[in-house]
Amino acid sequence: MAKRGSGPQAGSAGPGGAGARAQAGIALGARQGGEWRVSAKLADMSRPPRPLKPARIAAQFKDIVVDWNKSAMIVIDMQNDFC
Repeated sequence: MAKRGSGPQAGSAGPGGAGARAQAGIALGARQGGEWRVSAKLADMSRPPRPLKPARIAAQFKDIVVDWNKSAMIVIDMQNDFC
């Protein structure tokens, strides 16, 4: 069994890489950019990388820059008398 992230499927060259995506058969899915490709021997569920979408957030000690295409924000409400 190959390790995750190793072997020819991890890179862009060789079988399973980005070059194989264009040859992977028919496109299935609801929208452009969110589809996956299927052939008789391969189901490619990877997606092409999204462009950077940086945003600067002002903070007390240091501002931070995050990429909205690779981020999630979790807000925790710490009040204790909401009953």
